[in-house]
Amino acid sequence: MKIAIVFNKPQSTSSQRAWLQRSGVRDHKATALREAAEFGVIGEVKLVRESLASTSHEVLVFGADDAPILCAYLAQTQPDLIFNCCEAFIGKAALEMSIAGLFELLCIPYTGSPAVTLGVLLNKPLTKSILRGQGIKTPDFAVFRRGQELCKPSLGFPLIVKPAAEDASIGIDDHAVVHDEESLWQRIRFVWNNFEQAALVEEFIQGREFSVSLLASSHDELAPLAITEISFDQMPEGRPQILGYEAKWDPSAPFTQSMATQCPATVDGSMASRLGHLAVEVAETVGMRDYGRVDFRLRNCDQALFVLEANPNPDLSSECAFMQAARSSGRTDERTICEILERGLARCGRRADTTLTQYGVA
Repeated sequence: MKIAIVFNKPQSTSSQRAWLQRSGVRDHKATALREAAEFGVIGEVKLVRESLASTSHEVLVFGADDAPILCAYLAQTQPDLIFNCCEAFIGKAALEMSIAGLFELLCIPYTGSPAVTLGVLLNKPLTKSILRGQGIKTPDFAVFRRGQELCKPSLGFPLIVKPAAEDASIGIDDHAVVHDEESLWQRIRFVWNNFEQAALVEEFIQGREFSVSLLASSHDELAPLAITEISFDQMPEGRPQILGYEAKWDPSAPFTQSMATQCPATVDGSMASRLGHLAVEVAETVGMRDYGRVDFRLRNCDQALFVLEANPNPDLSSECAFMQAARSSGRTDERTICEILERGLARCGRRADTTLTQYGVA
């Protein structure tokens, strides 16, 4: 079969390029960090291409930055399935769903979550409302639309302020956590001015943070991989306990994702079961497919679990949290990628590549 790996060609500029400079955090690094976030997809594509080279499929790779050219490419090559690595389009996270929608319009099956799920989960307030409608806890929140009158929400400090529709921790740094009204209003205006969208204000949950990666065990059923904890033991004193943009994209930062990630997490069987079951429930509620990740906070005072984020298109590069969880669950990177491919093929009724049986994939 012909498999096309389609990814968003990285953009060197965007409307959010200098937001970290304007926030006042390590301003000399801001441009480099923006580039690191945008170009991170290259490592993912490299791993996917190398992993699929072990199969008997014909593998193509295409970087998309122009919709008509992408359509022409797909019409010419006519792939049997697309391995979707598009995390954005022309530098805009909001267009991630549009690329998946394009695949659907062209009737080409693809890996990962459907367009509607990608769109819903980028809209953080909408996601929280959907989860709450199913009785799933998320931090209490308020949404401040651009230009609306600022009045104190009925939420207790500390609070965290985020752009309502961004990913990759864009807009989240040390100043995102606020402890008084003046800082709250400043940060809301910062989000309005730098991201031209609503500000999501959430109660900041004090407690342990966990990440649960999910991988399909069949074409319509997701299963949890090893639990990951985001530990703040090495966080410099006085900084908020968050894994922000700088920690994710600057390896020279005083606190980084590699310092924070502990996989498998040190949790008892009961807690692991709670996290796994709730992650699957979240994924089913929002319509995740093939793979994904759900992030949680466990509140110190009462051990209540709160969903922070649901990520339908997590990074698949070798050093990312998803792949660490897969390896801790006994898989190689290659096997994990091939399982994602296999689920996509099975879902659209395509015959499996018999070479995948070497990885124990049913």
